[in-house]
Amino acid sequence: MTEGWQATKASNLTPHGVPKTQRGAAARQVERCAVTANHHTHMNYIRDLERDLRALLEEGDTAKVIRFVKEKALESYRNGLDATALRVEQASEKLGQSARAS
Repeated sequence: MTEGWQATKASNLTPHGVPKTQRGAAARQVERCAVTANHHTHMNYIRDLERDLRALLEEGDTAKVIRFVKEKALESYRNGLDATALRVEQASEKLGQSARAS
């Protein structure tokens, strides 16, 4: 009976012995993102955003803060649309190349 429990217990672990839970999965994903971010980018955008937001908050003008956040959110949304369109275009080109090669 102990063997069955240990087999079940072992199947609920990652190769590194970390429990397979939703929270654990999220933590591992954050760790992977942090490693990727450290190696490939310097996160200047986020630092600049934080600096600008702090400066606006210190001014105390709520309307300016709201406008700034809305502009940044819209900019991010548009960047996401552009990135998605680019991925779709690249996938379409690959599919076309694959069809021509066949």
